[in-house]
Formats: sequence, structure tokens, C-alpha cells
Amino acid sequence: MTQIIIIGAGPAGIAAAIQLHRYSIHSLIFEKNQPGGLLREAYCVENYPGFPHGISGSCLADILVHQLRAASADLFFEEVFSLEFYDDAFFVKTSYRTITAPYCIIASGTVPRPVATPFIDKEAGTHIYQSVLPLLEREDKLIVIIGAGDAAFDYALHLAAQNEIIILNRGDKTRCLDLLFHRAMNSPRISYRKNTQVHSVRKRNNMLQLTCFDTTGTCTLHADYVLYATGRRPALGFITSDLQKICGSLRKSGLLHLIGDVSNKRHRQAGIAIGDGISAAMTIHEKEKQQEQSGEMTNS
Repeated sequence: MTQIIIIGAGPAGIAAAIQLHRYSIHSLIFEKNQPGGLLREAYCVENYPGFPHGISGSCLADILVHQLRAASADLFFEEVFSLEFYDDAFFVKTSYRTITAPYCIIASGTVPRPVATPFIDKEAGTHIYQSVLPLLEREDKLIVIIGAGDAAFDYALHLAAQNEIIILNRGDKTRCLDLLFHRAMNSPRISYRKNTQVHSVRKRNNMLQLTCFDTTGTCTLHADYVLYATGRRPALGFITSDLQKICGSLRKSGLLHLIGDVSNKRHRQAGIAIGDGISAAMTIHEKEKQQEQSGEMTNS
């Protein structure tokens, strides 16, 4: 029986596995973190059809994972260290196993870009994050969020229910939806400072001390935590150099699929990712049917 390797259990990977199950094609999913991907970080998803009043990202992720488990896919909570292709097959290697399959769907999402702050001392690093999830249980803290995109303002709205938030934008223009900006500015617990660039972060008496440059010169801010929301890049570090050289031809042949946030650049939306997953599964099924028919004609 044909089996498919899926790397990543975010919305795209989950949708692919569910659709493959409809075709009685078995999938093996590798996920190093919690299934649901970045969707779990979203404060409120309002553009996903079927939820006219919106739904929290974590709740929507739970719904998708529940449906995934009903699709009989094998879910391995393992990080993929390498993906290779030779002898007409893909080879996935983790710390525990090597698995091979004729098709591979990469739905590995994104990882944060490296922090650009010139200096961060070692002690401060334990209070600095690039994901909102570890901070969701914090209460009565002062949290500085660095960034000016949708994620920064969404994180602020998520955390402001129980904390004081300062958003720092190194420029003078935001890159977020006007809707998110106005909601954040209407919150009494969120303040916003533009043209403020962080130069260093140090630990001082159980607080973080941020030295910043703004239009007046040098300024100092203090916080319990710092959260960076300064962009993400595709999580493709596991692809070997040999595979990178032939990725294009494998994608054209329908054997390799890059779906969801890993390939959608700025169009990173749950609905788009799910459509990608369904499309990849349908393409694989069609290719399998063509090969099956070709084999029948050869045998006849």
C-alpha cells in the first residue's frame, strides 16, 4: 500500500492527511512540536469560513487535530533532521527512525528570523521569547513586544487581558491590518512606540533593561519579558544539499509538495494552508491512479 510522508502537523499537513485518508492512502506525519502549528498562537481567527464570530487559534487547532486523529494517520512527535531522495524514494531521518516513501509533503511551516538586537546578555535570554505560547499563563507582567506586523499586534491583544504591553516599532509605519492596530490602540493596557530601535537587553534586578534609540536619542525601558515578532522564514533546514538541487524537478513531477506557510510567503493564512493540503493530496491521488491505469494497460 502506498504511504505518504508528511513533515509538519499544522493546518496544511493535517488537511493533506485527512484528504489522503479519503482515498485510502496512508500517511505518516512528523511533528516536533504540538499539532496545529502557528495557528495555536493566533488570538482570534476571523477569516476562516464557518465561524462567523471568529474562533481562537488554539480552539480551531484542536478541532483540526481531532479530525486528524479520526483519519488514522500515524503521528510521530519527532523532529526531522534530514530529508533525502534516492533510488526513486524519499528518506526521512529522525533520532528514532528512518522511513521511506515514494511521495513527500513538506508542511513544516516557518521559524523565527534571528534576533537582530546587537547585544543581549546571557542572563536576559531566559526572559526573551519568539513565541507567544510560553507567556499565555503570565499575569500582571510588563511585556515588551518588538515588531510591527500582524503577529506583534495579535500577540499584544492576546496578552493584554492579563498584562501590560508595550509594542516597539523600529520604523514609523506598521505592517499590520488596520483592524488589529485600532483594536490594540483601543486597549488601555497596550501602548505603542514608533521609531524605537532596541540596541541592548540586559538583566537588572530581576527585570530586563532595554537600551533603545528613538527620535530623542537614547532611552531606557524595563520589562519582565521581551517577545520578538520580527518575521519568520521557511523551515527547510532538514533538506539535504543533494535534494535541494532536484527539488524543482520533483515538484514538477508531483512527487514532492511544499504547502502552507513554508511556501506561501506573505499569504500565511489557515484557509490557504488547508486548501494547499487538500490540493496536494488530490494531486498525489491522481498520479497514483494514472500509474495504476498505465500498469493495467502494460499488463494487458
